[in-house]
Amino acid sequence: PDGSIQLSGGGVDIWDTSDQFRFAHKQLRGDGSMTVKIHSLFASHSWAKAGVMIRGSLDPKSAYAFMFPTPDGRRAFQTRNTFGASAVSVHSNVGIVTLPVWLKLERKGNDFTGYYSLDGATWIANQPDNANTGSNGTNPASIDTGENVYIGLAVTSHNLLMPTIAEFSDVSSTGEVTGPWQIEAIGVEQPSN
Repeated sequence: PDGSIQLSGGGVDIWDTSDQFRFAHKQLRGDGSMTVKIHSLFASHSWAKAGVMIRGSLDPKSAYAFMFPTPDGRRAFQTRNTFGASAVSVHSNVGIVTLPVWLKLERKGNDFTGYYSLDGATWIANQPDNANTGSNGTNPASIDTGENVYIGLAVTSHNLLMPTIAEFSDVSSTGEVTGPWQIEAIGVEQPSN
C-alpha cells in the first residue's frame, strides 16, 4: 500500500558474458528512463546488486545497462555493449554510498547513462572516484539494443546458496513505457519471491 517493492534474487552474478538474476520489467519503445529509490539490500555477498536495468532481451547474454549500489557501499554503472560480450563497469570504491539512494537509468538513441542522487532531484552521472576502483567501462555507454527493450528492476545475490532481498520505492519512468509488471528468472531458476 505504501508503494514499496521488495524483490528477492539469487544467481552467481550479472557480469561476464552471461547473467543470473530476477528481473521485474516493463517494455520501453525508443528513448526513456526509469528512476527508483533503493532503501535496502541484504548483504548476501559484497557484490550483490539491486537497481534499475534496461535490457535488449531476456536472454542471459543480452546487451544491457544497469545502475546499482552494492551492500559494501559501491555505486556502479555496468554494461554489456553487445550480445554475449564481457560486461564492463564504472564504479566507485567501497564505502562511498549509503542507502537509501536514488538511481536513474536513461536511454537516448544508443546512448545509455546511469545516474545517482541523494535527494531524487539533483542527478550526478556515475563515475569512478579515483584510479583505484578497477573501472573499465564508460558512462554514458553506446549499446545497440534495437528500438524495443525491457526496462525495470534487477536483483542478484552473487551467491548461489543464498538469495538477497532489496527494497525499492518511488518507481517512475519517462518515454513510451508500457504493459503491466512482469517477473522473469534470467539464467537460473529463482527461489520464491
